[in-house]
Amino acid sequence: ENGASVFEPSRTVSRQEVADAIYRAARCLSTKFAAEPSQSGISGMADYAEIGQDYYNAMAFCYENGIMTGSDKKLNPGAAITRQEFAAVLQRTMKLFAENGLAEIVPGDGMAVYEFSDSRSIQDWAISSVSFCIKNHLMQGDNRNAFNPLGTVNRAQVAKALSNIAAAAKK
Repeated sequence: ENGASVFEPSRTVSRQEVADAIYRAARCLSTKFAAEPSQSGISGMADYAEIGQDYYNAMAFCYENGIMTGSDKKLNPGAAITRQEFAAVLQRTMKLFAENGLAEIVPGDGMAVYEFSDSRSIQDWAISSVSFCIKNHLMQGDNRNAFNPLGTVNRAQVAKALSNIAAAAKK
């Protein structure tokens, strides 16, 4: 059993797994995030019971900090995160870190998305987030110059984005 198969870099990640990675990164960056997050916000969500027990704190942390607030009273913890949702989550994470003096951010200019061949398929609410992630080197397009906003995100991409955030935070 080699170590690579355990990490499974190409495995698609769920929303709660992304929350977990962000929560761990935040706690590594600063003791400001050491306190147990309040569960009161997420416990009111319709699908609270679907959150894996190992992910309660991570989902609560992301909810309390406005990183993942769900929609229609649902957090969809087990659903695969789309690339445009991931961009929004990364932008909010960086904003949280910047507000706490832990990272410098480059504002997205909204134009970065137009370099992609499929820029018209990025939903309006995600355009500024995608632009921000391109500008801050948190995400990139594929080798066909497409962003693929509805594509899924794999473990390797989450690890890379978070290591880039950690690098930005340590500058």
